[in-house]
Amino acid sequence: MKEKLTTKNILLTLVLILVAVLSFGRLSGWASSVKTQEHNIVETDKKIDTAKALAAGSVAMSAGLSLLPGDALTPIAEELAELTKYFLIILSVLFLEKYMITIAGIIAFRILIPFACLFVIIFIYTRKEELLKLAGKLAVFALALFLAIPVSIGISDLIYNIKAESVEVAVKQSEEIEKSDNEDANWIERLTGALNDTAKYAGNYLNNLLESLAVMLVTTCVIPLLVALFFVWLVRTLFKSDIIKWGRFGLKRNNEEEK
Repeated sequence: MKEKLTTKNILLTLVLILVAVLSFGRLSGWASSVKTQEHNIVETDKKIDTAKALAAGSVAMSAGLSLLPGDALTPIAEELAELTKYFLIILSVLFLEKYMITIAGIIAFRILIPFACLFVIIFIYTRKEELLKLAGKLAVFALALFLAIPVSIGISDLIYNIKAESVEVAVKQSEEIEKSDNEDANWIERLTGALNDTAKYAGNYLNNLLESLAVMLVTTCVIPLLVALFFVWLVRTLFKSDIIKWGRFGLKRNNEEEK
């Protein structure tokens, strides 16, 4: 142990302690702050409001159609009620994403990076290579965890903006339906008039909802899943690469020079 208490090892230990402290304090605070993540939080909140409006409009229209005499519009009412379940799933995913925006930074910089530094320090004095390998994996995983959600939101926004107009049309219809439902018991008749007009209006609204649902499923579920899979692949590739080996070689070389 005395031979390992060299000047370089002590300096390296102090540097790693400093990195761990900065990561635990400043970096984790910066990564998880509302100001740093303002854009991601705002964009997620917009999608949450959109999903809420579409779900509320779908429920209101389904309930209104089910109250009409006859069974002509029952299939549309049932289809609208079924769509509500998917919007609730989207809402759950969006709320989880919103929480993870700030939690990911805390996990990455307050837990994973400090532990990675600790394992490297222990490695310096024990030369147990599995600790260095574990430290490298923790550091890579921490960065991947922190970057995954912003990258996912950025790609989702690009795709969402392409079809934003069609989603906005469905949102406006939903808001109109919900407002009319709250103000007037005969809101369907006021909006559409005759039964044929009601069927046409409900069918058009259903088509708009289906298109909006497809857009939101892709941008809130499919894209984040693909991004997560990409980062999993990237992390596994880095684990198998020579990056960790280079770090281990550098520390070994440092120890040999001290000897």
